[in-house]
Amino acid sequence: MVVLVGWLLPLALAAQGPEGARPLTPPPEYRTWWQDVAAHCDCDPATTFEHLLWYEVPGETFACGGPDRCAAGRDADDIILLAHRWVRSVAVVQHEMLHALLGGDPQHRHHAWLRYFATPARGL
Repeated sequence: MVVLVGWLLPLALAAQGPEGARPLTPPPEYRTWWQDVAAHCDCDPATTFEHLLWYEVPGETFACGGPDRCAAGRDADDIILLAHRWVRSVAVVQHEMLHALLGGDPQHRHHAWLRYFATPARGL
């Protein structure tokens, strides 16, 4: 099973990181994407853009616990992991940004998910 985005990675995995993970300097457009998500979040941000740590993992997906594979994920310490294939995907990156802003919400229960991603231009 491939989990496309947005679940809290097990802490043990996050501490080690997936094989081949390397630090990623967020491209300039990430800040613009963050500002867009934050402006529409209707939430008290749990973190700031500057606090996030980004990592790129080779390939299209990575092992993220059990039989699952992920395109992206976030751990409790605001580390965002992105498979190489998804580093430039606005929808995937903003999805993880919203998790960071909300401080988690792996079940996507906050109304911001519908408010932000339920438009054809942004939909996942």
